[in-house]
Amino acid sequence: MTLVSLENLTVAFDDKRVVDGVGLSIAKGQTLGLVGESGSGKSMTACAIAGLLPAAAQGRGRMRFDGDVLDVANETAWTKLRGRRIGFVFQDPFASFDPLMSVGAQIARASFLAPDLAMRRAIALLDECGLPDPAGAARAYPHQLSGGQLQRAGIAAAIAAEPDLLIADEPTTALDVSVQAQVLRVLKAAQARHGMAMLFISHDLAVVGEIADRVAVMRDGRIVETGPVAQVLRAPAHEYTRLLIASRPAGKLPGKDALAQGYAMEAKGIDFAYPARRRGTTPAKALDGVSLKIPRGACLGLVGESGSGKSTLGRIAIGLLRPAAGTIRVCGLDPMDRGRIAERARKAQMVFQDAAGSLNPRLTIEASLTEPFALHRIGTRSEWRERAASLLGEVGLAREHLARYPHELSGGQRQRVAIARALALDPEFLVCDEPVTALDMTIQAQILALLRKVRDRRGVSMLFIGHDIGAIETLADRIAVMKDGRVIEEGTAAQVLNHPLAAYTRSLLDAVPRFKAIEAPATTARETIDA
Repeated sequence: MTLVSLENLTVAFDDKRVVDGVGLSIAKGQTLGLVGESGSGKSMTACAIAGLLPAAAQGRGRMRFDGDVLDVANETAWTKLRGRRIGFVFQDPFASFDPLMSVGAQIARASFLAPDLAMRRAIALLDECGLPDPAGAARAYPHQLSGGQLQRAGIAAAIAAEPDLLIADEPTTALDVSVQAQVLRVLKAAQARHGMAMLFISHDLAVVGEIADRVAVMRDGRIVETGPVAQVLRAPAHEYTRLLIASRPAGKLPGKDALAQGYAMEAKGIDFAYPARRRGTTPAKALDGVSLKIPRGACLGLVGESGSGKSTLGRIAIGLLRPAAGTIRVCGLDPMDRGRIAERARKAQMVFQDAAGSLNPRLTIEASLTEPFALHRIGTRSEWRERAASLLGEVGLAREHLARYPHELSGGQRQRVAIARALALDPEFLVCDEPVTALDMTIQAQILALLRKVRDRRGVSMLFIGHDIGAIETLADRIAVMKDGRVIEEGTAAQVLNHPLAAYTRSLLDAVPRFKAIEAPATTARETIDA
């Protein structure tokens, strides 16, 4: 029996339509996966279903919810549905929780029960959602929980009133694969226990394949394909669906053998601990005796969950953190040698995970790209603009982007600018810290292809940090696996991925969403990346 059906949904901002004539239905107890790139209209469709359209949006269309007809433009129609019969799990749990209230208090408020009963239910829901200390988590404030823990708390809040429909808007984006798998298990278990229908929104078809019964593919505000998930993934009818499937990182890099003499990075016995947050507590040890080598011209993929120490090692390699013990040499230099900072900067650069945060919002792209030339006195001022334009061309952007500011670019374009800036001084070594996290699959494939071309063209050595094993497999010659500040396994990409020795490595590989029992489409991810 159908629980939700949309008829000719249209959402516009002034003259721009972001959702254009969408129709879809969700049966009771069924999970519909809504897939598409950023800007395709997925989240706006979900907001329309929950009556959460922005004030500036003009919405038209009709929705049936459990037999009742609702007008999308009528806000009052949702007052008895939102929160009670429709639950919503947002993409960013930190933004969806009030930082001034405890987690338990916020879940209790969502249950619509008397205060004493509500708090007991909040703790029970946190336990149901897999938090190891539910009573402690209920007393905690949002900033005291990890991203995965807070996302599970968000699920607890969304199901507190036992809704008929649960909307999950990109709930696993930017989470580690193991935490992503945990969140998917929690969602499936909650749905089965409470008998809910679910609208699961994602840009990753493989993730949708793990949880959905049916899938609808959106592009430019329209549904271009819909059907049972196995049918759509096995035999996609629309070219755009085939592109989404092909764009998921899944291939090995057969690239050149990079065993030139010497090492781009050589770390021995690196220890590092972050200061204690409160008096009386012990420092948080991030690295414990880490030793790694990267041959010149090679790419080492460093994989592990959040908190394993990956990014800390990358920041030490680039000179942003000082190790408590051990030695590290990057391109023959000690990153901590303050007398050679300029020389180190010309040899080693970093591409950060948050491209928007790494670019100065007050500087144009031209100013950001020419700043290194000014600091290192490279060329003349009249030459800087041409150098900047050349860098943009190398990363696939047009000269016209020089005059823009970071907020005027898309996420993928900002990441390309960040790579261009890292290449401005012709470095020998790049630290890439999760550069494709939270990007759409097609954009991920483009950035990975770009990094591969940069490596092949320039002969740059790389430390590629990530939690997406598919992305790391695409680029890396060797892979090192980190857990709790230690390297627990290292070897060639083929050895680690095909014959993992550590149980933790096997668990990471098992957690990766794959197109299970589904034949691959004619176009492969490798062909897409090489294109």
